Amino acid sequence: MDTQELIQEVKAMLEQTKDMLDRHGLGGVGASLSVQDAFEEQHLITLARLNRACGYSSSTTAENEDELLEQDLQQIHKKRKLGTKAPLVLGGPKDPWKRITNPTNFERLPDVPKYVLIHIRRHGNDAQKFLRALALISDCGDYTSNDDLGNAFMSRYQWTNQVNRREEQIRVLQLFNDLFWFDIMQCLRPKGTGRVGDVMLAELDTFLTPLHFETIGLRKDTVIENISEWSLRGAKINKLCRIYGPGIILVLHKQFSRHFFDSRFTASGVYFDGAITRLDSLGLKDTIKSNKLGDLAQSVRELMIKPFRDALRGKQTARGGTE
Repeated sequence: MDTQELIQEVKAMLEQTKDMLDRHGLGGVGASLSVQDAFEEQHLITLARLNRACGYSSSTTAENEDELLEQDLQQIHKKRKLGTKAPLVLGGPKDPWKRITNPTNFERLPDVPKYVLIHIRRHGNDAQKFLRALALISDCGDYTSNDDLGNAFMSRYQWTNQVNRREEQIRVLQLFNDLFWFDIMQCLRPKGTGRVGDVMLAELDTFLTPLHFETIGLRKDTVIENISEWSLRGAKINKLCRIYGPGIILVLHKQFSRHFFDSRFTASGVYFDGAITRLDSLGLKDTIKSNKLGDLAQSVRELMIKPFRDALRGKQTARGGTE
C-alpha cells in the first residue's frame, strides 16, 4: 500500500467513525466527554501511525512500537495544544463549507442555468437529449483574413461565449459522472462506501475482466484507478443527494469543485450541519421542486446506471437462488 492509498483509507475510516457516532447520538455538540476523549485518543493514535508510515516520525531512539507510539503521541499532543482549541466559527477560515455558510460569499442560491430551464421547457425529463447538449459550432476558420477583422472578431467572441457556457455544462456532467461511478460500485457491493478497498477491488476486477480495454488503448489497472477516484467523489455527492436529491447538482455545481470534494468536504459535524441549515434557509428544496430539477436529474442518473443495475441485480438474484 503506497502513501496515498493509506491516506485515503485512513480518511475513509475516520469519516465512517464520525458518521457512526452521529447516528448513535454520540458525536458533535452534546456528546459526553468520555466518548469525545476516547475518539480523540484513537484519532491521535491513527495519526501517529500514519506519521510513521509516511516517514515523518522523528522518534528514532524508541526500543519498541509502544515506546515509539508514545513519543509520537506526545509530539502530536503538543502540536494540538489540547484544551486550548479555537471555537468553531461557521463561515470562518477553518470552515470547509465556508463557500456556503459564509453569507458574504453566498448571499443567495445561484440562478438555475438557462440551458437547464430551456431543456426542461422543451424536452422535459429527456436525459438522452440532456447528455447531448455539448455540440459546438465554430466559424472562426471562415474569417482568417486581416481584411475582415470585424467578422473575425465577432466569430471568435461568439466562440469564446460558447466555450464558457459549455464549461458550466461540463461541470454539471462531471458531477453526474462521479455519481454514476459510485452507483455502479453500489451495484457491485451495496454495502460499500465507494472506496475501492481489497474486497471491492476483487469485485471490480471480476466485473472488468471480460472487457478488452487494450482494443481502445486502455489498461485495466488504469481504469480501476480512475474508477476509484471517481467513485470516492461520487460517494460524497451522494451524501448530499440523500438530503436534496440529485437536483442539487443543477443548482450548486459551481460550489462543488473537484478540489472541494477531494480536500474539503465533510459529511458530518458542526460545519456540515451549518451548511445544511444555510441551504435550507435559502430554500434549496423549493428551488429544486419548483423548477422540476429533481425529475430531470433523477432521469439522468437513472439513464446512466440502468443497464448495469439490471444486469447485476439479475446475477445477484441467480446467485441467491443457488445458495
